[in-house]
Amino acid sequence: MGTTYLGEEYEFASWSIHMAFIILFSNLWGLYYKEWKGVSKKTMTALFSGLGVIILSILMIGLSNIIFG
Repeated sequence: MGTTYLGEEYEFASWSIHMAFIILFSNLWGLYYKEWKGVSKKTMTALFSGLGVIILSILMIGLSNIIFG
């Protein structure tokens, strides 16, 4: 549905955001169901850092489509 609104010119952005959301929500789902229980603090730091980078990338792609679109 997002591809329809973005058009063919920005189809890459729709796919990128979709993949980022899949990674984000699957890891949040794992946290909710305690699949990450028992891992080291270093691993949790890496997880949250990675999720932060994904959220930042989603925002950057969205803003760039607004600014340059």
